[in-house]
This record gives sequence, C-alpha cells and structure tokens, in this order.
Amino acid sequence: MVVEPAFLMKKIIVSASDDSYFPLLIDLISSIEDSKSNSDIEIGILDVGLTHEQRDILSARVQHLVIPKWDYHFEHLSSQPQKFRAMTARPHLPQYFPGYDVIMWIDADAWIQKWSSVGYFFDKAAAKGLAICQEMHRSYANVYNLNNSRALFFNSLKAFGDEVLRHLSLLPMINSGVFAMRVDCPYWSQWSNILGAVIQRGHFNHFTEQTALNVCVYGRLPLPYFMPARFNWICVHALPMFNERTRLYVEPAVPHDEISIVHLTGMHTRQHVSPIIDLQGNVTKMNLLYSQWKPYRG
Repeated sequence: MVVEPAFLMKKIIVSASDDSYFPLLIDLISSIEDSKSNSDIEIGILDVGLTHEQRDILSARVQHLVIPKWDYHFEHLSSQPQKFRAMTARPHLPQYFPGYDVIMWIDADAWIQKWSSVGYFFDKAAAKGLAICQEMHRSYANVYNLNNSRALFFNSLKAFGDEVLRHLSLLPMINSGVFAMRVDCPYWSQWSNILGAVIQRGHFNHFTEQTALNVCVYGRLPLPYFMPARFNWICVHALPMFNERTRLYVEPAVPHDEISIVHLTGMHTRQHVSPIIDLQGNVTKMNLLYSQWKPYRG
C-alpha cells in the first residue's frame, strides 16, 4: 500500500470535555491556536456534557462539535457517567470525524508548549500507522513504583485474562491521552473489538480503554512508533523544571530537553499549585495551566 506523505493528508486534532473540564479544554484550544500559525490542521471536540453556553463558545473556535453515543452496551448504562463516552468513543474517532487521513487525539487536560511535536506525531502516524508515547522516563516515579500507576495498570490488566496479564504486566504502559493514528490503521478496529469484549464481560472503569489499547498494541508486530516522553509529559509522574531564560518547561533531568506537550492527568489542576524548580534552583509555585504559563512566556 502506498501511503501519502503527511503534508498531503487531511489532519485533525480531537479532544473531549464535559462542563467541568471546559476551562482545561479552552487552554488546550488556545495552545493550538497560538502555535499552529498557518497550519491547515482542524479541531474537533466530543461533547460529553457541555452546557449550551460552552457549546456556543466552542462553535466559534472549532470546526466540529460532536455528541458521541454509547458505542458499547453497558449493564446499568443509565448509571454510567456521561463523560465515559469520551473513552468509549475513542476507538471510533474515524466514524465521528470522517474525511480525515490522520487523527490526533489530545486529552483536554494537556496543552501544547512546542508545536513541532504535533508535526512529528502526524509524520510518524502517516508513516507507521500509530505514533504514541509510553509512560517511561528515567525521572518518572512510576518506573520505580513510587506511585500507584503500575498497580492500577496491573489490576486493569486482570480483566483481559491471565495470558495478557503475564505478557503485559512488566511492559511500560502506553498512554492513550496523546496519540496520532492514520484512519486506515488496523489498530482502530482491533482496539474497538478488544474494548468491546472486555466490556461485555462486565469490566469498565476510567482505565479500561487505555489498557485495551495496550493489549492491542503489544499483541501484534510491528510495534507503532514510540515518541519520546517529552511529547506527552505526564506531570503526575515527574514535575517539569522551568528554564527561566527560554521560559519553557523542561525535563527535570539533564540536558533538560524542552517539553513539547504538558499533560496534567492525575493532578487537581484548577486549584492545585506545584513547586516548580528553575534551572538556577529557585522554587516558584505554579499550577502548570497553559493560561498561567502564557504570561510567563509573553
């Protein structure tokens, strides 16, 4: 199969939000708008509980605003949080946003500090089918079992059977919060089928969709293109440092490479402030939001 180069492909960045995540989503959209310049990349949003006022605001800033359905049958469906539709819809993004060649997903609690990473995601997805990050870095707490991330992954894997548990439990977890995938990549249907099967067995929580993608990716060769950790920096594993000269967040380990996408998953970002150390050793309390970083950058 001949694959077109990424610059000829039609591309979209997709995210999702309910009313409570709306401020974070606006930060993500602002980081895209402020960075993409003349890029032809469009934006699509899954509405999983936005207010009418929030929808009106988004309609003026994005190209697509879609309300997803429940893509799988759940026992006690009416009691499931509506925001979970963002997870059940994720393996079906080509159906929700037709007409694109490559789809990039970014969680609403992430934002773009360096636009160049977006180009790399689309390029590698175009070439390899899927470009994605593992939660693996020498600074990350989960690598040393200093937080509960690996335990959550292990417990989530149990729903997929003993063979999968043995195969995947020691592998680095793949994070589904930031990725790019070509729409004809077989991972979409495989991911959907694996997630659907485990849901039918009565297992679903906020970790299941990501674990299903791990089962899909690690269950076949060739592997996708694994991007560096700084392309999806998981702040709950390791807080970034701040380069006071460039005014960019950087990796906490030398040579302090600049972080491209800041991902706030697992952090109470709207109220929580973190002690951020600059390269001179000074500590400043910052909450890591794009709207808080932008004045520093300006």
